[in-house]
Amino acid sequence: MSQKMKGETERIKDHALKLGADLVGVADASSLKGIDTYVPNLFVSFPRAISIAVRVEKFGSKVEEINYSFTKQIELLENIALRISNFIHDKGFKTLIIHPEDRIDPAGERGLISNKAVAKAAGIGWLGKSLLLVTPKYGPRVRLVSIFTDMPLIPDRPLACQCKDCQVCIDACPEKALKNVEFVDHPRRREEVLDLTKCKGESDCKVCMLICPLGILKK
Repeated sequence: MSQKMKGETERIKDHALKLGADLVGVADASSLKGIDTYVPNLFVSFPRAISIAVRVEKFGSKVEEINYSFTKQIELLENIALRISNFIHDKGFKTLIIHPEDRIDPAGERGLISNKAVAKAAGIGWLGKSLLLVTPKYGPRVRLVSIFTDMPLIPDRPLACQCKDCQVCIDACPEKALKNVEFVDHPRRREEVLDLTKCKGESDCKVCMLICPLGILKK
């Protein structure tokens, strides 16, 4: 069974990449226990989660280009997630898509569950000092979608944080919203690391995303 599932796991990853994904990983959902979620019995009903990332540079690397291409990024992620979900359904298993723009608590910027937390558990990246998901290949310049499933896929191993002593994002933040607080794995609360009243990440400010030296485009 595990050998068969290894093949199915690789098939799903290859399929997602061919559809336009840049990174794909699988998480053991039990490792997400303790993370806030608005879905009852999520990890019991869906013991695996597929995380899919699209790099923002695919549609431009400047703030204006990233904002302008936002819809394209979401459309691509949604299309990939739907196609992968249908593929899994055809195999006789269930899925639940956590959409990029799901907002159960808009004021607190919270969805059904954090796609960043899923991506971290799936080995795509780690939580940086900016609280963005940071990937080795593209830095924090990615957008994410998650697919929870009961298909017994083979999970990937989470990555250790590679930020080390770097604090480029902290020094560059124009609003001084980042508190430079150390944490292991993830903070207990976002507010310990990020002042949400100062952060303008949802508007035109993408400084912490663009300034990170990891995976940055060379001119």
